[in-house]
Amino acid sequence: MYDETKKDFLEEAEKEKKTLEESYQESKRQTEERRLNDYSKLLEMWREEKKKRQEAEGELSIIKGIGNSSPEIRNLKKEIDILKDDLRIKDLEMGKMMDKINGKKRNIRS
Repeated sequence: MYDETKKDFLEEAEKEKKTLEESYQESKRQTEERRLNDYSKLLEMWREEKKKRQEAEGELSIIKGIGNSSPEIRNLKKEIDILKDDLRIKDLEMGKMMDKINGKKRNIRS
């Protein structure tokens, strides 16, 4: 009877060991699957971000290239230069007028 009880106990222990091993293997498989899914998601997100960044950089270089060499920009730069020259001339004329006004005020006071 002792041998039979020992045999039953060992059979139960083997069954439990087998059940635990299967459970452990399933848990391990699920963990690996989750890790691979997370990695796949991150990889896909990185690829999408990289593609968007490259498209944005390409568009920016096109805009810079067109903007700097377009006829409209060249005409605007010329107009700005003309207006700056005109402003310089007006500034000099105002300075001369202020000198005349200040000179007349001195003559009146004298």
